[in-house]
Amino acid sequence: MLSSPSGTHRVTALLFFALLLLPLFAVPAFAHGGIVQGVPGPGQSVGGTVDNVQLLFSEPVNEAVVTVEDSTGVLLAGTLKQPVSNLLELSTGGITVDDDYIVRYSVIFDDGVEFSSAYQFTYSESSAAPLPIDPASVALSRGLSVPGLLIGLAAAVVVLLLLRLVLRLKRFRSVGRAAASA
Repeated sequence: MLSSPSGTHRVTALLFFALLLLPLFAVPAFAHGGIVQGVPGPGQSVGGTVDNVQLLFSEPVNEAVVTVEDSTGVLLAGTLKQPVSNLLELSTGGITVDDDYIVRYSVIFDDGVEFSSAYQFTYSESSAAPLPIDPASVALSRGLSVPGLLIGLAAAVVVLLLLRLVLRLKRFRSVGRAAASA
């Protein structure tokens, strides 16, 4: 054990600061499904021909309602498709009028959780066309990713190195005290 109160306080302080740093390395985890990406995306200004609005979710979708409306509240006609379990595509027939559009969606995931939200995008003929999501490249996201795991591993290594440093300092001081008392 630690023999001096000052050593105990140092170890406590070091561990406290190490714990304070852990949120910097936190990895987001989804408790429930959510939207991962929209094309056109929230707040995005797009041009070209927008034939589809795509919504990519973190979990498979069982039921869905997706609508697109212009700034006057007029709904655009469209057909909803689901190329893969977590990707929805609303065929709009081509958005070509400069305006602000609102995408509203309500889904029920495989686990029965309902999720509804909306976002706005702008169509401007002078803007670049959006890059569509390729259904073949879509994978289900469960909240953890390779970069997230690497960050978590790095945080664990930092904590272990700090602990090793504290233990070496403790041993060094113990040897110093034993030599001084001999």
